[in-house]
Parts: sequence; C-alpha cells; structure tokens
Amino acid sequence: MKEKKLYEVSDVQNELEELTEDEEEIKTRSPRMYEIWEIKKDIKVAFKRDMRPPVTTLKYYKIGRILGRGSFGKVNLALHKLTRKIVAVKSINKKLEKADQMAKIKNEKDIVAKLRHKNVVKFFEYLETDKHYLFFMEIC
Repeated sequence: MKEKKLYEVSDVQNELEELTEDEEEIKTRSPRMYEIWEIKKDIKVAFKRDMRPPVTTLKYYKIGRILGRGSFGKVNLALHKLTRKIVAVKSINKKLEKADQMAKIKNEKDIVAKLRHKNVVKFFEYLETDKHYLFFMEIC
C-alpha cells in the first residue's frame, strides 16, 4: 500500500528544477530560506540517487506547543517546513515496558495508515526517533 505524503512528487520535482541557487547565496538570505533550500536539496539528491522521495526525518518539521497529554504520550502542533502545512503529531515514549503496549502501538500504526474516510482523522506519516514513536496526522 502506498503511503500518503504531505506533498505530491510531481510538484516537488518541478520546484527542484528551480533549485539552482548557490549555498553561499542562500545563507545570506533568511534562515527559513536556507532551511527550505536544504530540504529541497535532500529531496533532489534522493530522486537522483534512488528515483523516489527521501525518507522523512524530524528535521522536516518544526514541533510547536502541546495540545494534550494522554496515558501513553502527548500531542503537539507541528509545521511541515516545506509545505507549511500545520499538523498534529502524537508522540509516544519508547520506554514502554509491557509487550502488549508495544503491540497496541504497532496495531494503531497499521490501522490508521490504512483508514481513509472523511469522518476519520487523516494519517500522514510515521517516524521513529531514539526516544519516541511519532504519528503525523491532520489537526482537528
């Protein structure tokens, strides 16, 4: 099953064709411009090397304030730096001791990745860091 991404591949490829600025020239502009330039460079390299989008990392997002807390983790606002789309990110601590809790997290990931319905929160991406499992979803 294809994963739903926050960007369309053809749109990104068109934008990357315009990525002709020199790194030193970009550094003289705003820090935001340099961030966007680095992300676009990563994407361009991945397309040339692997013929597919790069694996998304946490550096593509800016994590914001906490929206809520639960028994497993918390939910924050996040901004996808390239598309400027605001999403919710559910973070679950990896220090879960029970195997049944780990199974629940895996089941949740599998289920929400497959669900597509207008009345269900859209799931965009899943990432793992050293300390957390991250679910990127639409904000309600």
